[in-house]
Amino acid sequence: VFKKYLDSNDLVFHTNFPGSPLAIIKNPENKEIPEKTILEAADFVASYSSAWKENWGVIDVFYVLPSQVSKSPPSGEYLPKGSFIISGKKKFIKKAKTELAISLEFIEMETDSDRHRKGFYPKILSGPKNAIIGQSKNFIIIKPSKIGLSKGKLAKKIKNHFLQKSDKNMKKWINLLSIDEIELNLPTGSSVIM
Repeated sequence: VFKKYLDSNDLVFHTNFPGSPLAIIKNPENKEIPEKTILEAADFVASYSSAWKENWGVIDVFYVLPSQVSKSPPSGEYLPKGSFIISGKKKFIKKAKTELAISLEFIEMETDSDRHRKGFYPKILSGPKNAIIGQSKNFIIIKPSKIGLSKGKLAKKIKNHFLQKSDKNMKKWINLLSIDEIELNLPTGSSVIM
């Protein structure tokens, strides 16, 4: 699947942790990618890797060019389904953080045929702290912790946080937000709210 999304000017991020996500910085105009963007992508991959479950605070993340990523194993070798091979030199980002910001955004929508009535669909966003903070006023920071909350308990606590911190008129829309939708945005493992 990832090959169809890769273009020659993109950057591909991964870790050496098994089951680590693969992230792509799209670069269709072939411009220099800001270091801030590279660091945010590294933090994203670190946070959604198994390092979170293992309670690591920082890990090394690497990035390569799309031409270095292949689904074809060397002759005589087998590549399990969902795996890929990275060849050539890797550029490492040392000490990428396992830390995420979780925010709540509202998508405006029409509620019925009366175009003067508006509704709001609540949407959870998650990502590196620096990327989310610049886009949202309503967010929380989470980090991995062996003594933290499970995904389900954390999701309930996050929803309650947004209910308490939001405008009275928006609370009815936040109640539409399912715990499952929040859980889908959380990394695997225990977490604490900072």
